[in-house]
Amino acid sequence: MKKLLMKTKLIRLLCVCLIAVSALQTTGAQTALAPVRWERLNTELLADPLADRTIQLFRQGLKYPVNDWYNKVKGYGSQTGKYLDFKGNTEHYIRPVSHVAFSLAVALRFHVYDEAVTGVPVSEAKAIAVRLIQSLAYRHKACIGEEKGWGKQWQSAWWASQAAFAAWLLWDELDDETRSQVCSMTVYEADRFLDYKIPYYKDKAGKVIYKGDSKSEENAWNSDMLVLASLMFPEHPNAPVWHRRAVELQLSAYASPSDIHSGKTVNGICLKDFLNGSNMEENGTVVNHGIVHVDYTVAFMQNAINVLPYVLAGKQAMEVSLFNGDRIYNALNNQQFDGHTMYVRGKNGEATHEIYFPEGNDWGTSKQVNCWLMDVIAHCFGLDKGMKPSAADWMKVREDEMLRMQGRNSNGTYYQGKEDLFPSREEFLLAEIAFGYLFLWADNSRLLQLSNAACRMPSDCADAAVLSPSEEMDIYLCIGQSNMAGRAPVPADMQDDTLENVWLMNGEGGFEPARLPLNAYSNIRKDLSMQQLGPAWTFAQCVAQKGHQVGLVVNARGGSSIQQWEKGQKLYEATVERLKQALRSGKLKAILWHQGESNCSGPDRIAPEEYEKRLIALMENLRNEAGDAHVPVIIGQLGQWKWAGRNDIKAYNRMLESVPGKLPESACVSSDGLEPAFPGTEDPHFGAEAQLEFGKRYAAALEKIRAHAGR
Repeated sequence: MKKLLMKTKLIRLLCVCLIAVSALQTTGAQTALAPVRWERLNTELLADPLADRTIQLFRQGLKYPVNDWYNKVKGYGSQTGKYLDFKGNTEHYIRPVSHVAFSLAVALRFHVYDEAVTGVPVSEAKAIAVRLIQSLAYRHKACIGEEKGWGKQWQSAWWASQAAFAAWLLWDELDDETRSQVCSMTVYEADRFLDYKIPYYKDKAGKVIYKGDSKSEENAWNSDMLVLASLMFPEHPNAPVWHRRAVELQLSAYASPSDIHSGKTVNGICLKDFLNGSNMEENGTVVNHGIVHVDYTVAFMQNAINVLPYVLAGKQAMEVSLFNGDRIYNALNNQQFDGHTMYVRGKNGEATHEIYFPEGNDWGTSKQVNCWLMDVIAHCFGLDKGMKPSAADWMKVREDEMLRMQGRNSNGTYYQGKEDLFPSREEFLLAEIAFGYLFLWADNSRLLQLSNAACRMPSDCADAAVLSPSEEMDIYLCIGQSNMAGRAPVPADMQDDTLENVWLMNGEGGFEPARLPLNAYSNIRKDLSMQQLGPAWTFAQCVAQKGHQVGLVVNARGGSSIQQWEKGQKLYEATVERLKQALRSGKLKAILWHQGESNCSGPDRIAPEEYEKRLIALMENLRNEAGDAHVPVIIGQLGQWKWAGRNDIKAYNRMLESVPGKLPESACVSSDGLEPAFPGTEDPHFGAEAQLEFGKRYAAALEKIRAHAGR
């Protein structure tokens, strides 16, 4: 009998073990990581002047965590063993560690870390980052147990998201055990929100539910975990629910009372059908701690940072992450409180680092970094459109102040005394700078592409990664002034389109899938916000149907005169520089030209005959640069309506028609019947339908040249 009982126990134990193994295997399959494809991304240190101060702040700030913080303040350097003892499992034991782990991971992965500044070798800094990640994951409830571990508490999803983000960036540096523990931590915290009831500051009727305590920041930071989990582990069965809940939390975070009744749809969700309340005031501010609170208003950044995991995953981010960001930034700049705005301007209207707190600030009034990160986001996404000073202006003055503050301390810290009362002030500040750098990097890489599509999963989102064509391309150079750059409003159904088999030369000399605006990477363009739809779109679409891969080099400058395009002038030389870069990837097949509006009258006016001579000389020079005297040239006529008082339009168009008789293998494209973008005004720009038709005419003219030449 005893033997039978023992045998039964062994069988039961074996069954338990087999079930456990099976569960682990299943979990492993379900939580398979979608790694960042680093080979598709340029992670070299930014060379953009706008990022110089950010890099300086970041590098100097890293001095503190790898020296005093790790060794003296926390005493981690003297601890032995693989896993650190944090001495507690609540906010101020765990949160600062997650901030430092994330900041170090960003700095190391994106080559910001400078051992000459910190005095600590890269290898040692990496070891510190890995140990922090290992310890955070191991000491989470999902791994060490419910009794001893941290997690499943207020704000813990955010700490876990920062730890998981750091792990994602340094995944290759982690052992298998740590990777498994990161998976467990991430899934555990994400699953907490499967049946989560989204909280609101006010209900639909405007009644305050949580007195003085908006749920804006809380909903936003909880969404961070869900976005990251669904992108890191897209094969997990709960991933679709995580992703949907992330969209809902972001939508609710900064919803205003008027949004409750709006028929607007954001990423597949109609506001009036979903919102059960509001968390933001109608004027774009947020109430927290019982006051109109600047820090919690700019905590909008917690929503916006959700864009970054999509960028790393190679996907277009969700428009919901920027929902109402423009209203918030407008409030910071323009909302009046007793004659003051929260962003304080100088006597001449210039940006200053000063911040006006309408009802005070219980954290202290010396911090700049919260508003600075909001400025970075506003700059990258154009939330400051039409505003003076610009977001970049506010960024610069705040960075100057932060550098001044940082310069007072030799150990890399910013604050002194009671300038900021938050216990993890230095760690949090450094993490915000890390996020700011990532935004600037993504903006420079032109990867901040938002989609309003209703995506069940990130895998449903359009690909936003930089790719490379698989073969030598047919290169087309598209140059001129604003009508070639494109000023026609982009139709709503084209905003997220890409062209099959068509590639656009980017700012690094590489090629990526062609998306509007095509003049975005021009090294001579005006402001990016001005670049819209031009003729190159349908032109490329037509010529790509021939089966060859098309490489577009669009390099136009609004308002430019033909004098500025002469050899030796800036526009010419800058364009030739880009052309020669492009010719490494293919052969120049045609030059498209549309310019002349600036030369009809005004200070740049020249006679049509003189213009013709200059144009022919320009095209001959460009052909020489390409090493092919037979490159086809396609010239577009000017708009035929009366615009800006210019009376020489007909004479110019007749002259353009005559150019093919004097320039071999060229053609002039008629603008007959093409409508303006702004009828009834004296504006020279073609409308969207006109530009789409114009591009087709350019393509047809090229085909005629080729047919005549027997190509």
